[in-house]
Amino acid sequence: MATRKKAVATPAKPVAAPTARAVAIKPNVPAPSQAPKASVAAPPSAPKAPQPGTESGKAKDAKDKRKKEKRVHDGDSGGKRKKMVRDSFTMPTADYALIGVLKSRTLAAGTAVKKSELLRGGLVALAAMSPAQLIDLISAMPAVKTGRPGKKK
Repeated sequence: MATRKKAVATPAKPVAAPTARAVAIKPNVPAPSQAPKASVAAPPSAPKAPQPGTESGKAKDAKDKRKKEKRVHDGDSGGKRKKMVRDSFTMPTADYALIGVLKSRTLAAGTAVKKSELLRGGLVALAAMSPAQLIDLISAMPAVKTGRPGKKK
């Protein structure tokens, strides 16, 4: 078992009494060689307009409102946002052109849609098919080589 050392009090060293010195008090005036530079006072300015990168209070409130409006919950009453997945895929040029044709048709009917909305609608239509119809449709389509297209030289 280790033993502890006892603290030993050491005698205090005598402190020398402060000596009185004559202290000259200098006024707070700069030397002639260090004269203060003449400063140009800025005229009082009017309230500043908000900078282009900043927002005023009303603009922030409107932005917050738009953010809240973007949080559409796709019919869920739970209040949680659905997690989105970003993906990329390869398709023939003719199929890609068909997306443009379908977008034009919906625009002519009075509704603008995005590519992702068309693809999601196509998935809903495919899901509504019977398994036999789905297999027939998929087997009628030509196979596409997966991966990114090669670089043109």
